[in-house]
This record gives sequence, structure tokens and C-alpha cells, in this order.
Amino acid sequence: MSQRLSSVLLLPALVAAGCAAQRTGVGLTTAEQEKLKRRFVGSEFALAQSLYTTDFFGDPNRLFADPRPFESLSLFHHDGTGTATGLPGPEIVPAGTMVRVVNIVPPIDPLVAAFDVPQSQLLPTAHTWVVLERSEPGASRMPLVLVLARRLPDADALTEALQARLKSEQWVSQWLTQREPLVLANINRKEPSVGMSWAELNAALGEPKNSADFTPEGLLPFVADYGDLQVKVEGGRVRTIVSRKAEAMIAQRRARESAEVARRAAQERLSEEEKRQRAERRRTGPRDLGLTVTDVDPQVAMALGLPGGQGCYVTGLEPDGEAVEAGLSANDVIIEVDNIPIEGADFFRRLVVTARPTQKIDITFVRRTTRMLTSDIVGSLLTMTMMRPMSSRRSRPNAVIRRLMT
Repeated sequence: MSQRLSSVLLLPALVAAGCAAQRTGVGLTTAEQEKLKRRFVGSEFALAQSLYTTDFFGDPNRLFADPRPFESLSLFHHDGTGTATGLPGPEIVPAGTMVRVVNIVPPIDPLVAAFDVPQSQLLPTAHTWVVLERSEPGASRMPLVLVLARRLPDADALTEALQARLKSEQWVSQWLTQREPLVLANINRKEPSVGMSWAELNAALGEPKNSADFTPEGLLPFVADYGDLQVKVEGGRVRTIVSRKAEAMIAQRRARESAEVARRAAQERLSEEEKRQRAERRRTGPRDLGLTVTDVDPQVAMALGLPGGQGCYVTGLEPDGEAVEAGLSANDVIIEVDNIPIEGADFFRRLVVTARPTQKIDITFVRRTTRMLTSDIVGSLLTMTMMRPMSSRRSRPNAVIRRLMT
């Protein structure tokens, strides 16, 4: 029984090993892989596209390089789970940079992965890797790893993918350097610009996610999907470039501005309604001068020369109230109403409440050390009279200034 069980367990391993002898990765025989390596490995090429770079999935000893914006990439582990690329670093390797192909690493076959060396879950082992090294004198020898598409069914598809990314030195002199200076600068900075051709756009940002939908003739409008960037191509030329993030930020700003406008409008409506209600209360209800008062502090009363307990202190005023219209201000001390001495804040409130809405009221108050009089407070029509200093509290005015306030 144990011998039969051992045979059952070994059978999948033997089958997988036999498959591995015939095929490596997805759709490639061993012979096809060796043919591709003889053609490309060790040869020098020019980069057909400017590349973003970052650490190779947590490995600082080599760089992941790709022309496409990282946010538009979909990379996978051989078990089918997705892998994250992280954020691109500040260095961009410009198109036309001379590189040497160091190795071509086929994807791991999931059927034999269990019998192979365990691979990190961070690595995109479902894809073919192309390991490059810069060949220019003095250039960094940090390996650059291109990760090709997940599904490359045969050697021809892999060859086509490599040729789209690696060009001859003649391509640099005959095509790349013939671009307009501004376009060439944008390609090297990976910044698409209006007026670029489809080939120039690919040199700057690589193929979009939906490149399979693009017609070679380029006659129909096509929106190239680069994740955040949406590039409209028509007649083989870039017509518009839209950033989804920028549009979202603009939409958020406009929404905030609209909300602020609505809030202010609501406040204004509320303010107008409050004014209307206050005006109605003044017309029909108890008299309200639109101010708040408190008792005068004994030390303040002494400084002003007031008898103990006389007057009330103005602590607040409504912007459109009668008191403001009459010329009262915060910190004024009201000492008389219609020549009646005010004995505290409560006394003042009771006195004002008993006045009719249209009744004229004379209020005498002290501002700093100057005695002043507001007279004829009726709605918004009033005058204000300047009186003598407090030293002659009961004297008649020696200078009268009349001012109509509305």
C-alpha cells in the first residue's frame, strides 16, 4: 500500500518534469527560448521608450523599468495574485539610451512551481523578464528589468514585444533625433504634448492599457488609457490630454466653492429674515434697542464720577439695532433715559421695555470721560448731541452737533 501511494505522489512530479523539458514558461519550448537568447542576449540595442525606474519589487540591487505610468500596470505572480510596483523614482532613463541584453527570464509555469525554488510573492513571475545593462561608458551598471506582457503565446509574440522596446542604433539617428526639439525633450521627460504623433506618444509613455483597440490608420478618435492620463488621439495626432486626478481636484474645488456660495446665500437669507423679524418685533412687540448691558463695576463708576449703582455698561450691540443707529458703542456707560437716572442694568431693561415702539427716547451716556446724548430715537431717524465733560454733569450743552443717521 505504501509503495502504491509513493508512486501516486511521484507521478505529478515526473509529468511536470517532462513538460519542463519541452516547454519553459507559457507557450515557449526550450528550443525557442535558446533561439531567442542567442538572438538577443549579449547584443546592444537602444531603448525605444523613456523608462520610469524603481527598486525591483523590494530588491535594491536591480531596478524595475517600464515606459508606462506605474498606476496603469497590471502585473501578476505565477499563482495568479497581483503584485504592486510601488512608486517611480526620480530617475528617468531616456529613449535612445544604449543597453545590452543580459538575460531573458521566462515566466514560471504554475504546474512545476511547487517543485522549483520558492519564489517571492512580490515578484511578477507570471511574466517574461528582460534583464538589461547600460552599455554607455561611465553609466551605472545597475541591472534594468523590463517586465513583458503576461500572455505571450509563442516566440513570435515575444520577439515582437522585444522589438517594440529595443531598437537599433540607426533608429536613434534616423528617427529619434529627427524629432522636433520640444517633442524630443517631452519624450525624455515622459511628458505627452498636444500634436505628438502616435509613435512619439509611445516613445514617451509606452503602449496604453487599451492599445489593442487602436486602429493603425488612426482615422477614428481614440482615447489612450494611461491610468490617470487620458490622451485623445485623432488623425494619428494627440489632440487633448486629460488628468483624471486634476479633473477630480477641480471638481472638488468647484463643489467646495458651490457649497460655500450656498452657505453664504443661506446666511444672507437668514440674516434678512432675522432683520425682518426684529423689525416686526420693534413694530409690534416690546421695545428692543438691540444692545446688551450689565451693571457698572464700582471701580469704573468711581473713575467716571458716577454715584454708586448708577448707570449700566454696554457690552454688545446688534449691527442693525437702534442703539448702533443712535451712535452707541460697546463700553459706553448709559446714565440716563429721558432724564431718568439709570440705577443698574435691570432698571434700564425695564424702562426700555415699557416704551412704545414709536416713542422717542433720549439716552445720555458716557464715553470715556465725555458725557453724550442720543435724542429722538425713533426707528432709524435720530440725532446725537455732544455734551460737556463729566465735571459739569448737569450743565446744558455748550456745543451742539446734530447729525442725521439712517
